[in-house]
Amino acid sequence: LFSMEVSLTDDPATATLGALGIAGDTDDFKAPETTNRDRLMFARLMEHGDQELYTRARDYFLPDRYFEILEGVLRSRKSGHSTMVASGGYIAEDEKDFLARIANNLSRRTGTELLIVWAVVDESKVVVKARTRDASKNLNEMLKKKFGESRAGAKTWAGGAEIKLDLKPSLSSRKVLLEYLESWMLDEFHIPR
Repeated sequence: LFSMEVSLTDDPATATLGALGIAGDTDDFKAPETTNRDRLMFARLMEHGDQELYTRARDYFLPDRYFEILEGVLRSRKSGHSTMVASGGYIAEDEKDFLARIANNLSRRTGTELLIVWAVVDESKVVVKARTRDASKNLNEMLKKKFGESRAGAKTWAGGAEIKLDLKPSLSSRKVLLEYLESWMLDEFHIPR
């Protein structure tokens, strides 16, 4: 923004949004890819930003549905060899960002080096959120190998995948589909049952 000579002094909301984007992309400056330029740009944006707006945007309220999905994830989680796999069950398209927030928080669990949280979204695709705190793991390579080159990707610590389902499960087969997907995920990430 500054290299394009954009003036933000008259637009605190835009400066704040830019700062929020940098903070999010750098995992609050903890991601290994974070550069001094990121820190400098954040500081320059917040010189013109709105601290109250920034705080409200970062500490927003979560709806009850978030906690319902979180409960399902916690009930379904299975661990082995410092890896955790958990299912969010069936969720709506506008709820898939909840999986990222849940993954971010669960990845902080002691002893978890790799976390996989997944859900069936609108009965049309499987969404996977992956997190690692081990920078030596090539999360991008691993996700692309397991889910497909064009369906997955990652930065050092965070990644994900979307896999289109070619079938439309009837209500009677929803449980069977979840059981099948859970079994596949557990096998794929070598989690004992």
